[in-house]
Formats: sequence, C-alpha cells, structure tokens
Amino acid sequence: MFFVAEALREAEGGNKDMNRQLQELIIIRSELQSERDAMQAQLSDLGDANRDLQLRLEAANAALLQVKQDLENRLRDSEEEFENTRYYYYHYLLPKASLIPRARKQEIS
Repeated sequence: MFFVAEALREAEGGNKDMNRQLQELIIIRSELQSERDAMQAQLSDLGDANRDLQLRLEAANAALLQVKQDLENRLRDSEEEFENTRYYYYHYLLPKASLIPRARKQEIS
C-alpha cells in the first residue's frame, strides 16, 4: 500500500507540474496570438501605405511625362521658329541687304 500511496503522490506532483506547464503554455499561446494580431495589423497598415505610395508614384510619373511632353513641344516650337527666322533671313532680308549698298551708290552718284 505504501508504494501505491507514494506513486499516487508522485503522480499528483507530476500532475501539478503538468498543470503549471499547461497554464504557462496557455499564457505563451495567448501572447503569441496577440503578437500575431498586432503584426497582421501592421502588415495591413504597411499594405495601405504601399498602395498610397504606388498611387503617388504613378501620379508623379504622369506629371513628369506631361512636363517632358510640354518641354518637347516647346523645343519643337522653338526649333520651328528658329528655322522660320533663318529662312526669312536668307530669303528676304539678306537679298534686300545686298540691295542697300547698291542703292547708296546710286544716291551718291
């Protein structure tokens, strides 16, 4: 009978240890679940922030593309204006400028 009582006490002691370990594991599990929930919330926030940054990046790229197109149009217009000025100079002003010395010579003579 002594051995049975001793085995029962050992089993009860082991049972208490297992209950204590179980309670510790339940606490750890609860902490891990809370940590997981917090990390999921952070991940969701980061996803929202990433989408916002993507939208801002797309808007900035669209704005830069518009600026590039505007600058290319202005450059093309300036080049056309320059070519028109050069054409006018060579075809209208330069020939008339060569007539001025002749006209002065005729006035002097």
